[in-house]
Amino acid sequence: MIVTRTAKDSSGNPVADGSAAPAVVFNKAVGGTAPGAGFYVGGTLATSSSRPAVFAPTASGVFEARMSGRNGSTATVAIITTATVAESAAEAAANAAGDAAAEATDAANAATDAANAAAEAADAATAAAQDAADAVAALSTSVTAMVDALRKQITSLTNLVIKIQKKVRA
Repeated sequence: MIVTRTAKDSSGNPVADGSAAPAVVFNKAVGGTAPGAGFYVGGTLATSSSRPAVFAPTASGVFEARMSGRNGSTATVAIITTATVAESAAEAAANAAGDAAAEATDAANAATDAANAAAEAADAATAAAQDAADAVAALSTSVTAMVDALRKQITSLTNLVIKIQKKVRA
């Protein structure tokens, strides 16, 4: 960055050469040399005319440059300018990775819930199949008993028919 301070008098004219220019301080660490106090020439004081002497911070967020001055009044006030430093590619990647991990965790939790629900449904189906098998076994026992009783009746009826035939022929 090339930091330029410009000062004008109440009429809008550049301040006199040699007027004191305050130091500039930043709310974040910067690279290079921060602009210290100096003297205005032609109403301006710059850290350099062609080459940056201060480098922007690497931490993302609001970045402030502050100095004290009169800013149109007789009282000294803080003069602040702000900019926003975008997140670095590494920060963006880390944030994206964190978001992706959170989404993967949510998906894994949903899959676990679905698997648990499927296991409960399978247990219920197994219990219903066992109940059906028990009912079939009971029905089979009952049918077998009825068939045995029917055989006995048929045998008894057959013997009675044979007896009647013998009497009728005799």
